[in-house]
Amino acid sequence: MKKSLFILSLLILQIGFLKSQTFQKIYNVNSVSFSNVLAIQQTADGGFILAGTDSTSSGQDRDVYLVKTTANGDTIWSKIYGTAGFEYGQYAIQSNDGGYLVVGTSLGADWNVLLIKTNTNGDTLWTRILGGPGDDEANSVEQTMDGGFIIGGYTNSYGAGNYDYFLIKIDANGLILWSNAYGTVADELGYFVQETKDKGFIISGAAYASNLTIDGYVIKTDSLGVVQWSNYYGTLLTDWGYMMRETFDGGYIFTGYIEAATTTDIFLIKTNNLGDTLWTRTYGGPSYEQGLSVMQTQDTGYAISGSVYSGGMGGSDAMLLKTDSLGNLSFCHGFGGTGDDWSPSLVQTPDKGFALGAYSNSLSGGPYNCYLVKTDSIGNSTGGCNEIVISIPTMQRPLAKTPVVTTVTSFTFVPVSASINLDSGVVESSACISLSVAQLTKINNSISVYPNPSAGVFNLVAENISSPQVKINVSNILGETVYAKTLQNQTGKVNEQINLSVLPAGTYFITLQSANEIRTVKICITQ
Repeated sequence: MKKSLFILSLLILQIGFLKSQTFQKIYNVNSVSFSNVLAIQQTADGGFILAGTDSTSSGQDRDVYLVKTTANGDTIWSKIYGTAGFEYGQYAIQSNDGGYLVVGTSLGADWNVLLIKTNTNGDTLWTRILGGPGDDEANSVEQTMDGGFIIGGYTNSYGAGNYDYFLIKIDANGLILWSNAYGTVADELGYFVQETKDKGFIISGAAYASNLTIDGYVIKTDSLGVVQWSNYYGTLLTDWGYMMRETFDGGYIFTGYIEAATTTDIFLIKTNNLGDTLWTRTYGGPSYEQGLSVMQTQDTGYAISGSVYSGGMGGSDAMLLKTDSLGNLSFCHGFGGTGDDWSPSLVQTPDKGFALGAYSNSLSGGPYNCYLVKTDSIGNSTGGCNEIVISIPTMQRPLAKTPVVTTVTSFTFVPVSASINLDSGVVESSACISLSVAQLTKINNSISVYPNPSAGVFNLVAENISSPQVKINVSNILGETVYAKTLQNQTGKVNEQINLSVLPAGTYFITLQSANEIRTVKICITQ
């Protein structure tokens, strides 16, 4: 008993002193001219899954991609899915079986819903392309309590007129259980869906309201898609809604942006479980700010990701904005450079830090590339590199709630035949390293490990080592150090055998670090 209590105490101490990892990574997908990140999730192993779209230099081929990383942002694998035409990856989740489900759109005669289910290594298990006579786009997905999935988006194939929200409920194998369109005679664009604690659903986005302006638009349904309430939220200006999530108290938090003249401000709306407004806040300076993703944080406050232009580094910066439980600003940080940088998605990590799924043309040397930012609990990343603290005014501007009569239309999408190809390839680089530019004379220089994979015994060879001391570090996919050794180098060459056979089978990373270089290689231990 005493031994058990001692072990438990050690675990509590380890958790209590868990140190935040911070880093910034750039991923160039398949050396294409453009790639973005629209979704990020932390995976069961502590790493991350990134989803988005890549494009060739001619712009004539766009594909869905997934990048799986460790907790340190090191690439484990990357996959590209598509046809010879246009496919867009909008959202991805890890499913209960350890694999992934990606949703997006595919262009045939018109735009269709695209679903790609993979195993844990990103290999395709099944794909679905679904559509009607018009355009249909899936923007969000969540696994439901019954093991199936709920998909949210918008359609002009079916509904009350123009574009309407849609919800599609599928089982674990991708078979449609029911599908409904929701809207009015105007346009409604659905961006995010979430299953609620009562097994119903909340879908949010933007709509052309009855006063001929654009408002945030939210619909709450039961588990079968029957509407329980639906509301507009807005001013007499353009109020573009993006994401509403359920909060710990059973209410909801909603973000987007208000457009006025030559500026846009972020809005944050807290409601009760019936969608009634409890309080509102707006955040913005003299230029353009947008809230694209929101979540409640472990301390019962809120975090918003998106973009901030006011007081930034030039162009728009990828933004992390943190508030307390009443929406009072805690901090606002921008990430990127003098170009344009955006962060459409975020997660909070167990160490109370944050990870931003972003894209940047400031740090990629040209077109947009995938950009992953990991911060600590107060929004700091890599010692201030590519980062700025932004002072942003907060206002209590009212955004009125207006109940909406929403028309529900049941429909059935038709399967569309198409062949989805699978490819791979991502070039990863660190956007920030703690060493100065002058010190980084050799980064990721030649390093050889053999045999690889192996049962645990590896030979490590590296040449042109100028430092008298070299540190060897082996980490697992959680970023935890599992082996460390310091060598006194006399010959400018490392030739070392390391025995890791006591470690479980899996993927690991060997890092060589000296005073003027960092070299990393991925290894695999087999049974």
